[in-house]
Amino acid sequence: MTTTEVGSELSRRTVLKAAGVLGLGGVGIAGRTRAQESAIPTEPTLYQIRMVGETSFEAFDRDGQFFVTPPVGETSAGPRDVALISGNPQGAPESGAIAFYTNTALRTALNTGGDPTLNDAAVPIGSVQTDDASGLLRAEHIADLGVDLPPGVSAGLQVNIFTPRGGIVAPLYEIGSGVVDVQFHGGTQIEGAMEFVGTSLGGAADQGSMVAQFAGTA
Repeated sequence: MTTTEVGSELSRRTVLKAAGVLGLGGVGIAGRTRAQESAIPTEPTLYQIRMVGETSFEAFDRDGQFFVTPPVGETSAGPRDVALISGNPQGAPESGAIAFYTNTALRTALNTGGDPTLNDAAVPIGSVQTDDASGLLRAEHIADLGVDLPPGVSAGLQVNIFTPRGGIVAPLYEIGSGVVDVQFHGGTQIEGAMEFVGTSLGGAADQGSMVAQFAGTA
């Protein structure tokens, strides 16, 4: 991975498979192309990122991935769908480990697991707004889904999650609110900030948070 320096001041405020899984037909995979009508990629693009931030427990500095694609499913909530992943919060709790998706189908596309029924249903669990000319994208977690869930899938999705600290007994937090702001530079570089608040799934129902800046390259 090409390491991109990230400032320490915090802001408050496989991809070939993905194209096939998401049913994007003959769409090519965006690499380091410069000829794009939009500053935001219009083809599935995976960025390797570095995240520097802090949770409600401790600071972190870690690698991750940011994925952007044309909208998936029939009820996508925006002109793109995105995913932000770092580590494995459910299987290997670490400070700043996170899984954030705007559509459940992205878990299949990126081979990150999850309930196949829920993934296949392509449920929108985040919304996306873009300013294509300036290359700005904002993705927000949807707290109230307002969509029909597939049979056998409960409302407790536990898809967008993070862990604010490490350890074998570290609690998992389900995101209740949050936003990711991203600035795209020529389709090959990004920088941005994230802020999430979640509720512990460990029984205590306490709240935790994480904020970070990040930057990376496709």
